[in-house]
Amino acid sequence: MSDIREMLGALRAQRARLDNAIGALEALEPAPNGNGHKRPNGKPAAHYGKVSPDKWGQAERWWRAGVSAVEIGRRIGITDVSVHYHAKVHKWPKRKRGAKAVAETEKLAGRVRCQGCGQLTDTDPCACGEKVAFK
Repeated sequence: MSDIREMLGALRAQRARLDNAIGALEALEPAPNGNGHKRPNGKPAAHYGKVSPDKWGQAERWWRAGVSAVEIGRRIGITDVSVHYHAKVHKWPKRKRGAKAVAETEKLAGRVRCQGCGQLTDTDPCACGEKVAFK
């Protein structure tokens, strides 16, 4: 009978050590930030999968120039839903649905390659919003 009491005592001591270890590990685990994603500092991620921060910077310039989210997504290789989500999380300016960009464009004498999107254009700025003319 004393052997059983000794084994129970040893098991209870082992359980106490395990409870302490579990508590210590739970204290190190970051808390969820409200939308289910665990981020230790609560800030949105700057790099999502295959889209680097410099591509997001270009995408934001296109966004501000009025390029559609579908077109932005096509240019950087993601869905328009991902573009809208990133715009919301990073607080890009809100736009009305279907609103077109109002920009003064200048017709160029010939076609030049845009440094922003790599497309040939004959207007300045390009459809992506980048200035292309060298003055």
